[in-house]
Order: sequence, then structure tokens, then C-alpha cells
Amino acid sequence: MEIILTPEYHDLFPGEEDNLEQLLIDIPSLLILKLISMINAELYANDKGQFTQTKIFNLLLGRQPASIKDKIINNAQEKVRRNPNEQTHFFSTLYNMNFLHYELVNFRELPMNEITPEQDLRLFKAYFLVVEEVNKVYRSTLKKTPEYDAEYFGKMTWPTLIDQFELNYKLEPYTIMIRGSVFFNYIQCHSQYSMYVKEYLDKHKKVTALNYLLDIYNILISGYNKTKENQESGWASFKISRTDGFDTLFEQFNLTEREYQQVFKNGKSNYSGIKSKPLYAYDNNNWLILSWPFLINKMYEGLLFDFYNISGIKIEKKFKQFIDFKNFVGEKITEEYLSRKLLRSSFRSKYQTIFFDDKSRQGLPDCYYRKGNKVILFEIKDAYFPASAINSFSYDKITEAIDLKMNNDGKGTGQILKQLGSLIDQSIEKPQGYKHVRNLQIYPVIVYADLFFNMPGINHYLENSFGRKIKELNLDKEFKSVHPLTLINITFLISSFDLFDGKQLSLISLMDHYHKFIIAKQKRAEKTRDLNDHINSYQPFEQVVSHLLPYDKSERDYVKATIEALDLSEGLPR
Repeated sequence: MEIILTPEYHDLFPGEEDNLEQLLIDIPSLLILKLISMINAELYANDKGQFTQTKIFNLLLGRQPASIKDKIINNAQEKVRRNPNEQTHFFSTLYNMNFLHYELVNFRELPMNEITPEQDLRLFKAYFLVVEEVNKVYRSTLKKTPEYDAEYFGKMTWPTLIDQFELNYKLEPYTIMIRGSVFFNYIQCHSQYSMYVKEYLDKHKKVTALNYLLDIYNILISGYNKTKENQESGWASFKISRTDGFDTLFEQFNLTEREYQQVFKNGKSNYSGIKSKPLYAYDNNNWLILSWPFLINKMYEGLLFDFYNISGIKIEKKFKQFIDFKNFVGEKITEEYLSRKLLRSSFRSKYQTIFFDDKSRQGLPDCYYRKGNKVILFEIKDAYFPASAINSFSYDKITEAIDLKMNNDGKGTGQILKQLGSLIDQSIEKPQGYKHVRNLQIYPVIVYADLFFNMPGINHYLENSFGRKIKELNLDKEFKSVHPLTLINITFLISSFDLFDGKQLSLISLMDHYHKFIIAKQKRAEKTRDLNDHINSYQPFEQVVSHLLPYDKSERDYVKATIEALDLSEGLPR
């Protein structure tokens, strides 16, 4: 994570006054949707830092006289001189999405004639007016600089970071597709709701769920290939054309300005309208991709929403609301089905003990793993970060949400504390495979599924709270050691489960590396009081350990390992 500054309207055009309505009055909204889709694709799939920033700048101002461009650049450099230690970018996905929202709400249906250089300049000004309006909201969230203490990082960054975190998070499409496959397999083969899978697939004229997911995946691969072909001279792929067999998908994912205005006229609501429908038909045969990440998520997060609304499953009394369905998926599929398969396949040593909660007694961990005297206590949490907290711009509301989902007597840290207390009195293993409790080294882990819990600093916040309670209850004196709490994204396990051979690489060795790294960065930040050093000490687990993993999946036979570990062939015709 880096702090990146963007010049605002009054930085680039000091002394001038404009408003969005007048700047854009004769510019078609469709043209702006095309432009923003193009920039979004470039920043997501083909970003080369300053080269890409210059490329977009020249696209917008290429027809302006050198005197105008030089004046804008000189004004931007003045802001850079005031903030010499920060990166400066003109364009970012955050502002693009806010501009998209504005255009969809204030749609102008005008002839798509070629616009003039004067209109180019007004469009450029409008972009940076959007930047200024977004930043005004962000600045209003921080009335004064907080005291430099244990909560400083969260108070300084979370209120504004959380609103844009999802937009800048790099997704791995194959991992998302795996989660979608597991979802379909469970509903079809392990639940009483299999008829709804058939209903959903019939509406898309697909024989299997894998056919449906592969259609989306192939759209992504096609876009990736076009981007690669155009890497030197062209732009990243930002549109798709009508293709046989894909019509129902394009129709389902297509957003119209009218339906968007009906729901989101008063606020973007965490971009949920564009998440739901990330394509925009600009004629009968072509669609803009408004957001590549939101299209990728149509293989899982967006899939749950579509399946609930289209398959017919919402007529079930158990699923009167979408949140009821999401809770069912979280508990039955993510926590009790997917995570168990992943953890069984992650630990393959002969000399180990692994045990899953069989409800035989209260207070068992979701997963208990021991090798020698090293014990991992896993809690699996497919808890959704509340949209109300994401949209709040409030540190207090964000911490309330974290505590509600992960940090109270009945969930997350509280559950692990109770498990430690229980472990002192009674072994989870029958018969007990270790000599003394006092010899055990405990590694507490929360595996989570919602990417918002991947936000820098959340592991630190939860570990501080957990560590204090460990000391208050004197639990650290009952074991050889209780290691710091580690948060691990379930997508990390999906991507890496086949790598943990227990010899050269293990989950325990990665956790040890992670906490050593964080402690070293914290010590450096305390010495320098530099904001970037401070930020580096709050990195999430996956970001710190990723360089230790051999990620070339083709050399690992990863596809075969995944199919076998997660029974992905189960829903296919035999």
C-alpha cells in the first residue's frame, strides 16, 4: 500500500470556477462511459505507472496547444513540490468510478458526434472537479490529526481507504472461479436445493455449472489476450462484442442508466449497482466493460446475488432475504465444506493430528492441527463486512463492524480465547498425543472470506485486542507460547494449499516469517516516524509472504490438485 496524491481542479486551474453541469452540458454521457471504461481497463490490466498516467493525459489533452498543457503540468508540479515524498498520479480507479456514477445518474442522451478540442479541455476539467468533490468528502472525515498511538494508523487511513479498497484490490480470476465451482457443486450435490441449479443453468442454456463459469472466464481470457496483443501500441481491452451462446450472460450483466437512477440517484452505495451489472450496451452488438474486477466477481460474489434472484431459490422460507442466503452459503459452504477440504489438503505430513469441529462438545475450534508441540487453532469466518460501515467514513463504525464480526465473546478472537481455556483443562485429542500442555506452542488463526478484512491494519487491530486479553487471563503462562493472531484470506489457501509440504514450506513457517517481518517494520516506523514506514508495518499476511511461494501453477499441476482436493468433478456428467 502507498499514499498517492492526485491534483484537484483548483490545483490545475487556480483562480477558475466551473461546475460539472455546465462543463458537460453538450458532451454525450455515452462518450464519457466509453472513456472511463477505457481508463479503468488500462489501470487494472496494463498499468505501467507514470507511463500509463502520461498515456491517459495525452489521450485527453492531445489536441490542446502546448501552452495549455505546459501550464497544467506546471500547476501539477507545484503540488508535487509541496509533497515531495508522495507519489502523484492524475488518474485513479476511485475517481473513475465516481465519475461513472455521476454520468449514470445525470445521463445526457446526445448525438455521438466527434467532440472538439474545447470540449476535450472541459471534459478534462470535469474529471478533476470530480476528484475535488471526492476529496472534500474524504477530508471532512478527519477533523484533526489523531494522536500518534496504537490506533493512529486505523484512524488516519480506514475512513477513506475502505471506500476505495475494493477498487484497487487485484483479483485472481481462477481462484474466484474455483469458489464459484464449489458453490454450485455444494448446492447441486450436497443440499436439498439442487433443482435451483438446474433452473438457473436452463435459463442460460448451459448443461453444467462449469460451462456457465467458463463462459465468464473465457470473456476474461479474451480480454487479457487482446490487452497483451495491444500492449505496445493500443489500450487494454474494455469492450466485448456479441458472441453466440453468451446472449443471456450479456443481458443479465447489462446496466441501463434508467434502472441505475431508480435505485442509486441519492448515492452510489459502495458501487453495488455496477457490481450487479458491470456491462453497458452501447449498441445492439457491443458492450462496455465498466469494471473488470466487478466482472471477475461475477464468478462468485456477484454469482451469489444473481443465483438468489434468478434461480427461484428465494421462494424458500429459509431464504426470505438475500442476507439469509448469504449466511447459509457462509456457514454451510465456506466454513463447513470448502475450508475443511482446503485444510485437509494443506496438511499432508504423516506425523500430524488434524481434527474438525464435530459438535461433540462446546467450544471446539473449527479446525485443530498439531505437529509435535506446535498447535494451530483455526476459526473460519465467512462474515460480510457491512455496507453501512464501508460507506460510513467513520473509524468508530468500522471498528464496531470488525468487533461485531470477529472480536467479541462469541466470535473470532473470543472463540479462540475460550478454546485456549478449554485446552488447559481437557485435550481435544483422544487419546492425547502430547505430554504436557505447558510444552505447546499455540498459533491462533482466523481464516476470513470477505476481502475487506484484508485491509491493512485489521490484523494489527485484532492482534492488539487478542494479545491484551491473553495477558489479562494469564493464558500466556499456561503454554510454552501463544503466538500473535494471524488473519489469512481463504483465497490464499485456495491458491497455495498444494505447496505446504511441511518440510521446506509450511503454514507455520510462513506465520513465523510474517510476524518477524511486521515486528521489524514496526521498530523502524517508531524510529523514523515516517508515514510510509508506518504503512509498511501494517501489511496483511498474503502481501508479506507471497514472495516466498513458488506461484507458477503450471509447474505444480495445480489444476489437477485443485480438482482432486475440492471434488470439482463431482457436478459434471459421468
